[in-house]
Amino acid sequence: GPQGLVRDQRPEARLAHALGTEGGPREPAAGDADHDGIDDLLAPGQGTLGPGRHRGSGRLTVVHGARSGLGRGRSDLTVDQSGPGLSRDARRGDGFGGSPSVGDITGDGRPDLVVATPEKNDGNGRLILLPGSRHGRGGEYDPAAGAREGDGGVQALDLDTPGVPGRHTPYGSDAFAPQPPLLDVDGDGHDDVIAAAPGYGRGRTGGFWVFRGTDHGLSTSDVHRFTPADLGIRFRTA
Repeated sequence: GPQGLVRDQRPEARLAHALGTEGGPREPAAGDADHDGIDDLLAPGQGTLGPGRHRGSGRLTVVHGARSGLGRGRSDLTVDQSGPGLSRDARRGDGFGGSPSVGDITGDGRPDLVVATPEKNDGNGRLILLPGSRHGRGGEYDPAAGAREGDGGVQALDLDTPGVPGRHTPYGSDAFAPQPPLLDVDGDGHDDVIAAAPGYGRGRTGGFWVFRGTDHGLSTSDVHRFTPADLGIRFRTA
């Protein structure tokens, strides 16, 4: 407003619902998910509780921005692990939708979403690429696109994915997850993903992984792994 930032109370109830969990609200992010030039709110939440393997396993709600205000234009986009190409091993408490970010990984001009499932497999974690769709408005990710021929598929990557250096520990708690924002670290026109696993090596070493974007998604053939020690940083845990 003319006098500075003004609290907009209109979307607060819907945001509380989108971000709510049994343990309190999760941390949102922002990005232009529908390529209209206006940032949208990326709101991770717990999802519906109750019976069924996807209930409470996490949910991402994209509350679209508009010139008239947040959530005053297009209807929300909701994504959970029940969509085509997504997890067949969804469990309550997976935390799907965490650390959300938007960028163009495939270089096709459509916005892609990257989210974490930080509590997957006893806290070992997983990252998921939700590619932009030619069927979505402005190229936005379409939860039904996995069933349509010609759309790029969802990618789920973790430390047990072939080609990814390292391996998840059997006791869990690696906390492998993407770290926003998405960055084009090699200048090839594709955004890349930097992931971290602070619990890697039983919490003694930690680790970072750089996944390069390509026309077909994130590459697993040239993933670069490095540790704080590789950067000359002494890694300490409490």
